[in-house]
Amino acid sequence: MFESTTGRTVQISGKSFLYFAGTSYLGLHVHPDWQALIREGQARYGTHYGGSRLFTHVPDIYDRVEHFFARQTGFEEALLCASGSLAGQLIGRSVPQDAEVIYLDAHPAVDSGRFAVRCQSVDELLRRIESTDKTSIWIFTNSVYPSKGVMRNWGWIGQLTKDKCFTIVIDDSHGLGVLGKDGLGGMRLNPQWPNHIEIVGLFSLGKAYSTPGAIVLGKKEYISVLRRFPLWGGASPPSPGPLFALVEGRDLIHAVRKRLTALVDYAERVNAVYPVIHLRGFPVFGYEMVDLSEILYEKGVILSGFPYPTPDTSYTCRVVLNATHTVEDIDRVFEYIRSSVG
Repeated sequence: MFESTTGRTVQISGKSFLYFAGTSYLGLHVHPDWQALIREGQARYGTHYGGSRLFTHVPDIYDRVEHFFARQTGFEEALLCASGSLAGQLIGRSVPQDAEVIYLDAHPAVDSGRFAVRCQSVDELLRRIESTDKTSIWIFTNSVYPSKGVMRNWGWIGQLTKDKCFTIVIDDSHGLGVLGKDGLGGMRLNPQWPNHIEIVGLFSLGKAYSTPGAIVLGKKEYISVLRRFPLWGGASPPSPGPLFALVEGRDLIHAVRKRLTALVDYAERVNAVYPVIHLRGFPVFGYEMVDLSEILYEKGVILSGFPYPTPDTSYTCRVVLNATHTVEDIDRVFEYIRSSVG
């Protein structure tokens, strides 16, 4: 466990380590201007709102955040939830009982506990859709898979026939704020969605934006359904200070994203000739050498390497960049990796 952090480093037992882990890609959690905005939000709204969003009079910041993301992503409406896991469970409970539920390599946060068909490939998914006699089909999937170094290709959506009703839930937690023009994410790097398919978006604010909470995106009618669930109305919303920073800090977000993009571009150039699991433009570089994190720890560098999402899951070691790193940090970690992998 570390005792303090600068973003690019952490202190453990009084010793400084370079830190290439976590998911705070933009490094906002340690940025002084971001922290100042959080304090301004706390001064305005308090450190926490411990009530329900169903109450008539609540801080206006919650509506502002929802309108902000609906506008930014082009969806009709957005719903703020206390966490990504809660958002996933909320969506899971909204699925009709007679629907066919298919997880296309989906994140465990969306697992509602009900029976679902699990597919590891698009071909397997399409075969399942063709074989089922159910007409309502819900597909849960991710836009970006950091551990695999891939982004979901959406061309298969055009093969979904109009004789069934499809709802596709896309978790863009790792893409939004990082990938695409203006950080619009992996979900927006796609062709126009067909009219007969309903898209529900989902992402955690705790990744790029270093902010508690999560957003669900969808049509106005669907979001209204979610607002009626006791699971949502009975939960307190996230603390307002970081949310205030999010809507007021757009220029800062743009600046740190620009810096991160330059660092990733540099890392891709200096690391291009080495075996690596990597999605171009994304700040994660994976290695299948499972003891790499232990080797680099002895050199004063911490990588992301652990079984996830269960203790029995296999894993890759990952170099995770964030906007607080320097090119010297990048040179150092990749030089250590080169000497370690031979």
